[in-house]
Amino acid sequence: MAELYNTIRAANPAPGAWATIKGVKLDIYDAAKVAGGDAPGTITAISADGMTIAAGGGAILAKRVKAPE
Repeated sequence: MAELYNTIRAANPAPGAWATIKGVKLDIYDAAKVAGGDAPGTITAISADGMTIAAGGGAILAKRVKAPE
């Protein structure tokens, strides 16, 4: 999880990190490490703070996400 978090931080603001969800590319510009224990890649919550995605050893809160227009 630390490697994923550091990749997002290093790519913020440019060029930005990205992920695909159901074939749709999402750009991720800001994130935080949070607690979690589900299978890696599982979206566990969506809130006003962002989208929480399970990762090995915890979870990532994707705070700023941009979908294609």
